[in-house]
Amino acid sequence: MVANGCLILGAKFEELDMKIPLIVDLQVLSKFKLNYHSLKAIESELLMILDFDLMALTPQHFLSQLFLSGVVFSSDNKTSGKELTEKTLIKLREYSQFFCDAAVEYYDIIMRYPPSKVAAACVYLARKCCRLEKVWDINQEEYTTYKET
Repeated sequence: MVANGCLILGAKFEELDMKIPLIVDLQVLSKFKLNYHSLKAIESELLMILDFDLMALTPQHFLSQLFLSGVVFSSDNKTSGKELTEKTLIKLREYSQFFCDAAVEYYDIIMRYPPSKVAAACVYLARKCCRLEKVWDINQEEYTTYKET
């Protein structure tokens, strides 16, 4: 019953309204005999236990935000002196996502560092892999960025 309650809450939180499973559908699919009122009660109880806090920020959330803000600046160049290309931007995103996926698999990293720092470290490593001149510039003066389209 708790699993079905969690499924309902997760679907309501993450899915579009048209994709949320109906309680009637869960009753049919469940091998246990669940009634409507008990499923509604477990949903309410789970919300109380969670103190209505259903959001957990992960490094992926911050990585998406960093890419929306822009992680490549107009003054960036490759260490070889070449200009940045669209391929470099694609590789930067792929590397960042790869490092982020690898980082979340390690419990020690996730528990020791905030998700924002893990995401920033992934961008740092990706910039290093793409051989950008300034891997990280805390005093970046020019804020013209290449935003992902």
